[in-house]
Amino acid sequence: MSPFEELSNEIDQISKLHSKSRLVRVLRRIEYWRRRYWTNETIPFEWVGEGGAPVGEPIEVVHMTLYDMMEHQVGGILTRKILLEGLRVNAVQKLGFERLDQWHGKTTVQPRWV
Repeated sequence: MSPFEELSNEIDQISKLHSKSRLVRVLRRIEYWRRRYWTNETIPFEWVGEGGAPVGEPIEVVHMTLYDMMEHQVGGILTRKILLEGLRVNAVQKLGFERLDQWHGKTTVQPRWV
């Protein structure tokens, strides 16, 4: 099984159990706080062109325009949505980019399930 398939299975389990169990929601909240404040790691999402089905509305992400900051910010936002809201997403499509100033930009992304 590939790492992407393992990730998809894990996200599928999280989204199925999110609405059924309060204990799962509490454990996922602890996992979110651990990822955000102690390790600063996000769930590794697949970046796709047109593959998969869109999930929800497009998301506008404001980020620094330094190397790899857009991917990290998008990963952080989608990690929060998966762990805290039970959203079923395993891929992201970049829709557009707008430069706000020298150091900041705004990227529009569409969450997807492949």
